[in-house]
Amino acid sequence: MYENFLTASVTLTNGLLHGISTIKRSDDVELIYSSNGRLLELYLPIAFTNLYFTYDYHLIILLIGPRGSLTGKIENFSMDLKLSFDFNTYHAEVESVSTRNTGGIEGIVRSVADEIVDAVNSFLDGVLHPSNEVVNAIFKEKIYLL
Repeated sequence: MYENFLTASVTLTNGLLHGISTIKRSDDVELIYSSNGRLLELYLPIAFTNLYFTYDYHLIILLIGPRGSLTGKIENFSMDLKLSFDFNTYHAEVESVSTRNTGGIEGIVRSVADEIVDAVNSFLDGVLHPSNEVVNAIFKEKIYLL
């Protein structure tokens, strides 16, 4: 009946990635031109000092699907790009992309349960603080009478 019962998946949507301006060259750049084939190849090692991300997620494990948001940052992420351009066909291509260092990753995961707890907490805080003052006033009055 449930063929995919033991599977898991994560879907990320509505994402934003900030910090792309922290890009820098992480090693020597190589540029190779082959005059016989009229092919230009570019080896580009790049790094990002700080990347910040925000995504909505939908996690499905054992047919249960919590949703929430994921926010975090990645420090010192580096990768190697190999690009080529064929001057015969005027075709550019990404030959390969490989990760050199995944860097340090920090993240905060928020779900619907967190929002419910926050809402209940705010409600109780709003209700209990005024009643706390009333209780304190009653006890002060009783203590004063003793």
